[in-house]
Amino acid sequence: NDRLDVLLRVGYNAAMGGFVVDAHVHAWEMPSDRYPWSPLRNMRPQEPATVELLLDTIQKHGVSKAIIVQPSNYGYDHSYVVDCLARYPGRFGAVALLDFRADDAPQRLATLVGRGIRGVRLYLYGESDLSWLGDRATHRVLEKTAELNVVVCVFGRWDMMQRVDLLVHQHKMVNFVIDHLGHPDVQRQETWRPILHLADMPNVAIKVSDFPTLSRQPYPFTDVYPFVRRVYEVFTPSRMMWASNFPHILHQAGYEAALKLIDIALPNLAAIERRQIMGETAAKLWGLSI
Repeated sequence: NDRLDVLLRVGYNAAMGGFVVDAHVHAWEMPSDRYPWSPLRNMRPQEPATVELLLDTIQKHGVSKAIIVQPSNYGYDHSYVVDCLARYPGRFGAVALLDFRADDAPQRLATLVGRGIRGVRLYLYGESDLSWLGDRATHRVLEKTAELNVVVCVFGRWDMMQRVDLLVHQHKMVNFVIDHLGHPDVQRQETWRPILHLADMPNVAIKVSDFPTLSRQPYPFTDVYPFVRRVYEVFTPSRMMWASNFPHILHQAGYEAALKLIDIALPNLAAIERRQIMGETAAKLWGLSI
């Protein structure tokens, strides 16, 4: 029955090391007066992915906490994510979207931190010109993230990571996290190098996520494993974090399948290494209690 299924899933995670944090999820309602949309990059989901659905999903699978990443359909209006934090205190961390090029970006960031948000997303995907990363405005925002202890999550492809590497060296007091394994072409090892090179800097961590997008195979996405093993070797578990990419994973492989990917891709992890990847790394960065 359903209750037995839930107990088995929760028991599996407890047996495998207990505390689990999903380091990358999204949540939204359909547009309303209270939570209007102003989509960036024309992001207009066809169905809701409410925080209640998220909470129900993680609880059924024995996941303790999650990091909600502001979805693009809300643009820079963080009302929904902030309300999620207030409604379920201690359950979630959050990552904001911010226009790094805006004059008032540092002030906006400070306001978001005052509302409970501890991360900001540097959204590079779809950008053809990254020269603005060298602008004074970008550096001002990054200096503010260091001052406020805000995590910077970088969303871009492998061929953008050389430019990111420069930022990482310029801002050694900032904690950077690379989203979705840095989106390499897992079939071409030359695309791995710019991502793996970032591991040389101790202020860079990486999310082990989005296997369905990276893979050219059905579940369990075996062609991604060689790259994940290299990530394990160079970043080590203290700078790796598992994430599901909820709700997209629900339509790809399913949440339970996503939970098992670390154990399949890295079958020889020590218990402490698994705890780090599955929860402790993210909890430390976002200041979540374990």
